[in-house]
Amino acid sequence: GNTFDYAGLTSADILVEGVDAQGRATPDKTTVSVVVNPLPDVILSQTDGSITVPATNGASYQWYNNNGFIQDATQNAYTPTESGNYYVEVTSGEGCVAISETIEMLILGIDDWEAELQVYPVPTHDVLHIKGVQQVAGLSVKVVDVKGKQLEIPVTKKADELILHTGLLKNGVYVLQMTSLVSTKMVRFIKR
Repeated sequence: GNTFDYAGLTSADILVEGVDAQGRATPDKTTVSVVVNPLPDVILSQTDGSITVPATNGASYQWYNNNGFIQDATQNAYTPTESGNYYVEVTSGEGCVAISETIEMLILGIDDWEAELQVYPVPTHDVLHIKGVQQVAGLSVKVVDVKGKQLEIPVTKKADELILHTGLLKNGVYVLQMTSLVSTKMVRFIKR
């Protein structure tokens, strides 16, 4: 019934003493050598629509979404093909298992537009990416709060991508309003 706090240790020898059913010490004693292996790193990052955890020698990876296990998603990076919540389970070479936080990925197929846009990460922290913008003629983008007030935020354009700098927004729910020459689409996103 005793616990052992191994914080900060990488190995230790522990003396284990036996007790009988009444809790009295028995002559049985043994020393057990314990090696404390670190958990694998499961900090998620996102780049160009892919989710990544740091690669670790000897580690194995398994990605999951709302539907559970994703077949053949066994690398340290995964590119979702549908919107949903995603996380990864990483097993170190020593057998230690760690599970990442869950992250929501929103992938848009715009039916009446000439291209598919990807909006990520959702929820967002500092930046919100909109990928595939070159294919949409006359695309304009606005961010509005839940009361409908348009907010001014910095936007950087790179090749086929818009990067909305959301770091100055307060935590909450916002609407991304994307307008092409033919229609307007609105997508909700969360700033944390």
